[in-house]
Amino acid sequence: MKVEVSGGYSVAHSAAIANVSRLSVGELRALRDACDALSARVIEGSASQE
Repeated sequence: MKVEVSGGYSVAHSAAIANVSRLSVGELRALRDACDALSARVIEGSASQE
């Protein structure tokens, strides 16, 4: 079930934005680094399956 709120964001998306806005700069950097590392693993996994 997807519930839209003002601006076209889903409730889950709005909650994620609220949570991210509470993070410190260091926590945001750590989150970005973790996302980059996961993206690199996905790319490596895709390349090894070809």
